[in-house]
Amino acid sequence: MSDSVEIAIKNICRTDLNKISEALKSSGLSLVPGGGFFALSPLTEAQYVVKIGNVKGGDGCLLASVNVPACTVGNNVLIQNRVWSACQFVVEMLRYQLTSIGVKSSIINKIKLQNVVVTAVTLTYLFRFESHKEALRALSDLSLNGELLWNLSCNPKKEKPVYRVGGSENFTAYFRSRMFKISAYVKSGPTPRSFSKFPDANVEEIIYAEGEKILRVEIKCFAALLAKNNYSSPSAWKKVAGAKNPYRFGMELIREYFRLDERLRERLPKQRDIATLSALDRDVLEWHFSGNDARQYPGLAGNPKKHSALKGRILSALRIDLSIPWLMQKRIRGYLSDKLTFSNRYRVPDALQDYSFCQKQVRALLRHLVKLTPVQESNRSLDNEELDFDIEFE
Repeated sequence: MSDSVEIAIKNICRTDLNKISEALKSSGLSLVPGGGFFALSPLTEAQYVVKIGNVKGGDGCLLASVNVPACTVGNNVLIQNRVWSACQFVVEMLRYQLTSIGVKSSIINKIKLQNVVVTAVTLTYLFRFESHKEALRALSDLSLNGELLWNLSCNPKKEKPVYRVGGSENFTAYFRSRMFKISAYVKSGPTPRSFSKFPDANVEEIIYAEGEKILRVEIKCFAALLAKNNYSSPSAWKKVAGAKNPYRFGMELIREYFRLDERLRERLPKQRDIATLSALDRDVLEWHFSGNDARQYPGLAGNPKKHSALKGRILSALRIDLSIPWLMQKRIRGYLSDKLTFSNRYRVPDALQDYSFCQKQVRALLRHLVKLTPVQESNRSLDNEELDFDIEFE
């Protein structure tokens, strides 16, 4: 769900928030279990969530959680990351929705991009394979890598950070971390209970035929992570000449999580490489290859500092992690290090851009959405130059 965003709109006084709340309650919109209302996108009629909430410090705010591709182009099969545009879409949809239920223009004018704080964003990176079968194999291998890296070291009494939901072949793999959550899957046609809308069945078939060859790796970044890295403002996601592409951020987190840059070894090292180690390091490595826990090697047991230093030396010299049993490490699929790179991510072909969340559609749909709400301001003008700032591809 690329650019599935959660935002808070601040600088709206409590009195005005109460008026918005009363308008929502009397609007006839469906209630969200646990609080909030299901609003409808004026572009596709997909649902999104809006509610009154609080931000740090106790101030009130307007909250929205939106799957932007579904609410704009009608599906999220082929997409680009566009956080600034996603936030702009959410602002305009809120303005449209609240205007339609009778909220006064003086309040609507406070719902603007300058008052938006991004509290969560899902970035999606697509990687195309030659066939559906190959994409599923990559999904299985990525899931296995995550299990080997994280579940083995997990406290057996705690919930495992890596798990699967779905069938034996086509499933969604989840990888939990404290400040983000990664998921990976391959689309095989419409997802049950999800929203999708296409001009006709032929277009839908073409889009899903392409989508089933793509491994989707998504990372949902939570508020604390965004704030820590200065990505809480929509403007932080706009491309600046000479600056780092902000969309590298999510890919770097993914590669770090799966240790892709370390290229952990899949085969036994050659004897000439082992010979470069000290006598102690060679003995511990042989102990490790025999299926023993390096922490229990005579002289290392009870000495975590010495073990940590030795572990670092072997990892640096041979790309072998003593904390992972060798029988497990050699199952890690190293080819994903070359496949899952920022430069290798999927680009939507020109012929399919009319049905995808990408630059071409964003330009047209944002302008159309702005015109739907009669409240007009100078800061809502959208020209091509401004839209070009919000682009994932360099």
